[in-house]
Amino acid sequence: MNTLFDALPKGVFIFLYADDIILVAIGKTKARTRTKLQAAVNAVGRWAEATDFNTAPEKCAIAHCCNSHHVAFDRPVKLAGATIPFRKEPKILEIKVDRRMTFTSHFQQIKKDCESRKRLVRTISSRHTKCNRKTALNVSQALIHSKIFYGLELTCRNWEGLATTLAPVYHGAVRFASNLLPSTPAEAACMEAGILPCRWAIAINVVKRALSFLEKTTGGECQILDIAKHIYSEFTNTQLPAIASMRRVRNRPWNKRCPNLDTKLTRIVKKDDPHSATQPKFLHLVNRKYQNHHKIFTDGSKLEEEVGIGIHGICEGLALRLPPECSVFSAEAAAIAVAIRRKSESIPTVIFSDSLSVILALETGESKHPYIQEIEDTCDILTTICWVPGHCGIKGNETADHLASIGRRTRSMVTREVPVNDITKSFKQKASNHFIDHWTNLRGHPQKIKGSLQRWEDRESRIEQKVLSRLRVGHTRITHAHTISRVNPPLCSTCNSRLTVEHILVNCPVYEDDLSYNDEDMSLNKSEGEGRRNDQQATIGGPPKNDNHQTLQANPMVITFTVLFYTFSLTVLRSLRDW
Repeated sequence: MNTLFDALPKGVFIFLYADDIILVAIGKTKARTRTKLQAAVNAVGRWAEATDFNTAPEKCAIAHCCNSHHVAFDRPVKLAGATIPFRKEPKILEIKVDRRMTFTSHFQQIKKDCESRKRLVRTISSRHTKCNRKTALNVSQALIHSKIFYGLELTCRNWEGLATTLAPVYHGAVRFASNLLPSTPAEAACMEAGILPCRWAIAINVVKRALSFLEKTTGGECQILDIAKHIYSEFTNTQLPAIASMRRVRNRPWNKRCPNLDTKLTRIVKKDDPHSATQPKFLHLVNRKYQNHHKIFTDGSKLEEEVGIGIHGICEGLALRLPPECSVFSAEAAAIAVAIRRKSESIPTVIFSDSLSVILALETGESKHPYIQEIEDTCDILTTICWVPGHCGIKGNETADHLASIGRRTRSMVTREVPVNDITKSFKQKASNHFIDHWTNLRGHPQKIKGSLQRWEDRESRIEQKVLSRLRVGHTRITHAHTISRVNPPLCSTCNSRLTVEHILVNCPVYEDDLSYNDEDMSLNKSEGEGRRNDQQATIGGPPKNDNHQTLQANPMVITFTVLFYTFSLTVLRSLRDW
């Protein structure tokens, strides 16, 4: 199939998907465009005859994409004597393409197709005694998210329209999985479930697919790259870093030698061994196997947005910096790669590293990490990579660790290229922070309850979890039925205030005695009070005891809400069953 590219005339673009061919002809007038397209079709016909391929004109279609009126060519385009039909919205790999490339019809069709899938999620999440929200969310991701994100390489041209049109489908499935009301605010439903809203999820997938394209090509340009750069800049306020390309897409060839690896110390050194027992074992290994080898120690370090590597045993030591998006794994692998580059080629060398994950990745030969592939390609037979326990008082390892700490703050960089997995992970975190900043600026009831995307543990009972989820988002039948019936908001019959979940559980004087009892019960010293808060948050499925979330720890409503939920377990829970 690759010979087809050479058969086409100049000025015509071709896209090849298995045995499907897309020809793109661009011109200032219809007549000139039609002439280019006919020449390209004739070239494809001649190539098919020469290579014994069959062409099917009845399965082909022509589409006119521009901002002017949708008018067919004056003269037909023919293939093998048959006229190729002209269509307003042809399908390319099941994606409808309109003349303005907005994909409006395609988005509407996806929205229609997902309605039955949403009903399946609703059935799974509403007909069981036990809570199975995790399963419902996984089913939603498999059935609905896959449908929405299909073909993003093409539909990302109008990714804002995609997010606007299909957000109701995406968020509706989240509401069904959490047993929330259909009128629950979308962002509150996603935050309570611990997932990103539709717009942020689409942005992450667009960037992820653009990066996947970049790491497999060199110097290629396509539309998804420009859109990904714009999205990355919008969500992070920084530019998309340079991408480290893979050396190969497949696993290590069977006839390529695996680097010399030594993991004997993993079977000798135990996890709880003291330093006094670990050092003699290491020295015994060195004196027995590597007495005549040149010894190099490597290490990688990351602290917040600073990444560095340290190499001891080359000159007076090397301390270099990596881009802030790199992970500790990448830093450890980069340190070994640099050590192999700088070592002497004629002397047997042993490189000691405390990263067992890097050594295991080298052993399997299945890693697509560019630094790992560089080590596999450059490591010669005279070089051995040996695992050594870290932070056990081994002099060379401690020196390399110190150099790595210095490397985090130095100006000299190993490379500016970052592996795709590291950029993807970094962007996911920054996109989550972008949404959390947006969330905290809303300043409503749900913001007082939860301020992070961490998933809280669900209750075992589906009814209890349904009530709890609706109380968290502050959107219940008794407080928000007016949004459906279009009447005035309800007022509290006791104090004539706006009826809200916060008012019922915290401020209403009807429960003043219970509130006083809870205040007395919680009037402990500061250390005991903090421990009680953590215990109560863990009880309702909140963060663990050591969670450092300021919003939850500083807000007394969370504590009162927790105590009241269980104080009224026999009365309020029954009355709230239909919330």
